[in-house]
Formats: sequence, C-alpha cells, structure tokens
Amino acid sequence: MLILVAAILLIGSSIFGGPLGVFSRGERHILLLLMVFAAIHQLWRNRNAIISRNSTLHFTVWAPTLFFFTSLLWIGPLGCHTQEQCAYGLTDAQSLTLLPATTLIFLALRDLGTDLKRPCRWIVNMCAILALAQAGLWIFLRANPVPHDVIYHYINVYFGTRDSVFILEQPSHQGSYFRVVWISSYWLVFAVFIAPLVYRNKTILVLLQVAFGIAIVASYTRGIWLGLIIGVVLFTVVVNALAWSRPYQIDLRELRGQWHTSLTGLALAGLLVVALDWTQGSSGLLMSRLYLRPSTEQGSTSAQLTIRDESAIERKAQAIKLIEMWKERPILGHGYGAYMKDHFSHDERPFIYEMVPFALLMKLGILGFGIYLVFLAFILARLMQMINRSVTSIALVSGLTGYLIQAHTNPVFFSFTGMLIFSIFIFLWLSLEHKSGKTPIQSYAH
Repeated sequence: MLILVAAILLIGSSIFGGPLGVFSRGERHILLLLMVFAAIHQLWRNRNAIISRNSTLHFTVWAPTLFFFTSLLWIGPLGCHTQEQCAYGLTDAQSLTLLPATTLIFLALRDLGTDLKRPCRWIVNMCAILALAQAGLWIFLRANPVPHDVIYHYINVYFGTRDSVFILEQPSHQGSYFRVVWISSYWLVFAVFIAPLVYRNKTILVLLQVAFGIAIVASYTRGIWLGLIIGVVLFTVVVNALAWSRPYQIDLRELRGQWHTSLTGLALAGLLVVALDWTQGSSGLLMSRLYLRPSTEQGSTSAQLTIRDESAIERKAQAIKLIEMWKERPILGHGYGAYMKDHFSHDERPFIYEMVPFALLMKLGILGFGIYLVFLAFILARLMQMINRSVTSIALVSGLTGYLIQAHTNPVFFSFTGMLIFSIFIFLWLSLEHKSGKTPIQSYAH
C-alpha cells in the first residue's frame, strides 16, 4: 500500500539522515504530504461504506488532533507578540503538524486489517543498521584516534555536508572520550522495546540488542541512558508481575521470555563496553560522562556525589533563567517562538533549549504546560489500562516512557525526527484502542 511504502521511506530518511546528513529534508515533507493525500483518497473511496456502517470512533482518536489545534493558540493569539515571534513560533511548533496527520492516516488504515508486524520489523532493521554504523565508528575511533579536522574532511568529501553529523572528542577527569551521536540515535530506544515484539528468534534478538546497547553507550548522551534505564525497569517489573499473576497466558509468557533475552543482549553490550575500556586502560571512562565525585566541602559527614560536567552546569543555569522569564507571564506564558534575549544557544533558532520542560513552561505558562502534561499522561494512562488485554501495550508504555524522558533533556522532541517517533507511538496506541485489546502487532500465540 502506498501509505505504508511512503511511511517506510519517511522513517528511513529520518533514521539514516542523521549519520549521513545527505538529505535535503525536503523529501520528508513530500513523503508526508503523499501519505496525507493518499489517506484522504482512501477515506473518500470508502465514504459510502463508512456512512452506511454508521460506525463510531473512540474519542481517543481525536486526542492528538485536539491537542494540535489547542497548541495553535500559543502560535497565534497567545504567541504573536511581535512579527519576529510569529515567524519563530511557526518554526518552533511546525513538527506538531505530524499529530493530525497521524490521526488522518490511522483513520485511512484502521479498517484495512493491516498487519503492522512487518513495517515495525523494517523499522527495527533500519535501526540495527544505524546502530552497527554508530557502534562500529565509535570502536574504530577509540582504537585509532583521528583528529576532528580529518574526520570532517572525509565527511565533506563523501557526503557533501556536516549537517547532523556529530562526532566529538570531549575531555573528562578520566581522559578524553569519543562521542558518536546524531539526532536519529533517539530511534534506538524505540527499537529496543519493539524488537521483542517482532523477532522470535532469540539469537537474532540478542545480537540486535547488543548492537543497540553499544550504540546507545557510544552516544554518551545521559538523556538516552536515563530513558533506556527507566523504560527497562518498567518493562521488567510489569511483564514479570503480570506473568506471575497470570502464568497461563501463552503470549504473556512468550513476551517475558523475549524480554529476558533482550536484557541478556543489553547486559552483554555493557560487558563488552567495559571490557573495551579495560583493555585501553580507562576503566572509568564510561562513568566519566556523569563526572561524579565525592563532595569536598568541609564538615561534610556523608559522601555526597556532585555532577561537575559543564553541560550539566549550563543546563542548570538555563533552567534558572527560563523560570525567571516564566514568572513574567506565569499563566499564559510567552508563546511558541519566545526566547531569552540575553541567553540562547542557536543564533538562527534562539527558541531552542535543552531543558525542554522549563522552556515549555516559559512558552506555554501554567495553562498550556498543564494541557501538554495532561495530553502525555492521558496516552500513558490509556496504555496502562490496556496492559491486561494486550502484551503490546507493555512494550509501548515502557518505550514511550523511556522516549519521553530522553527527549525532554534535549530539544529533539519538537524536531521532525522527534515528533515522528512520538507519532509512531501514537499510531500504535490508536491501533490498540481501535481493536479493543487485540494487538496491532500479531500476537505470539499466532
């Protein structure tokens, strides 16, 4: 089907556009428009059947679209304080257009009985290629350190651009470490939680999770680490608790086995990274990203750990200044596109901040930020309610929780890639709602 083919191409552009940086980004908008027009055409063709059935839609279908139109208030009447902010506001929130597009595409596909297992497997496979490239490059650079100017020279020669290519060498108290990270690295956490649903072969599953685990470590991004850890803990607790309470369910026992296999792969990835550190004489390099060390204050009676990392210090200062700006308009906020005049990190897009929750509080105020939190909490709550009926919801609620945590420590959430990942979670959630507990990805029992 045209919609699914365009979706796979769009997702592939997002995943591989990070490490390669060769795409103009315009093809993403073309593919998205193609999907929307195909969805409209599909709905128009089936209009008579839809009307004759007099079918009703669950109210959850309209939640993403309702949130989108509510957000327009902070781009228009509540956000257009100046001509500059109007332009910035449209750019700041343009990724939100993916939400109503997701609803429309879901409506076009909901009655076609589409098996989403194969498209999800394609996503996992593409993420595996991304992870292998990321992990392989990281291991190579650790064994053969190359100056940055040489790296970027070859990137320019082969790909014609350095956009979206982030290969960094950062110092720490344990020595310098390499980071290989790009915006598409945020797909990896999604793949970790979806892989157990689409692969039953445990050998393949272990190898996939090893690749994902090493690539996530190679990113040296604390937000991704934290999101993965919390999602893993949530998945492990829920799947084991349900299996112990209802051990007779075949698909639940199967999912638990697949997830434990995934944990084996992730643990093996951690051991391989530690072994690599040890062979290079830098056993503390992995933890140096956190830069934790005991407090040296006089009179301290406990061993307190303090984060000394410069980026963490900068984020703390950023959060304080964003709160101070929020206090100027605490209820309605300053609107999308607003930024601190004396503090911004990007000249062309000054409204971008790493501390996303504080930035949204400043832009949306208590009212808009409250609506935003309610929207996210609503999706998670609906998924939690379906845990007793669908094993897929366990993976989705764990993966979405981990994704939201990682994406809110970096402005990735309001990028095209970030909102695309979120939209896929929404699509799978709506599929669960529509099928009344039947998984959109085929059950293990079948």
